[in-house]
Amino acid sequence: MKGSEKMTVFVVDSSSGDRWRISGFLEGNGFTVKSFLTGTVMMSQLTDHPALIVLNHDVGEETTGLQFLRRIRAVSSSTPVLFMCNTDDTATAVSALRQGAFYYIEKDALLMENMVTALADLDLEGKRKFRRFLQSFRRSIYSFYNVL
Repeated sequence: MKGSEKMTVFVVDSSSGDRWRISGFLEGNGFTVKSFLTGTVMMSQLTDHPALIVLNHDVGEETTGLQFLRRIRAVSSSTPVLFMCNTDDTATAVSALRQGAFYYIEKDALLMENMVTALADLDLEGKRKFRRFLQSFRRSIYSFYNVL
């Protein structure tokens, strides 16, 4: 990333609310985001070389996120994929990681905090920015719960 050029993140999720929430979070932290309802549409734009793909297990099609993960790996083996699932499913998590996802996140109340942790672990330019953001985010949550 040079100067003010932003890294692009693809977000694939059949839930419009979650796409909006994740995209807003990433855009608010300096990324350019392209969000997709389906994996098929995202695959057609994979030549844009995103810095990261956030892929939900439910991609709103006949196939699953794991099947799209295999397709992503066949086309772009170096693009990191953060894999999400609506439930705490150990078998899906293990499969996603074995197929090349760099991180697995359960979509729950801690989704954003877990995403920050995953992004801090990712070796992208701006990693320090996310570590600082993570510390700030955790302080905010801690402060919020102390108020309650």
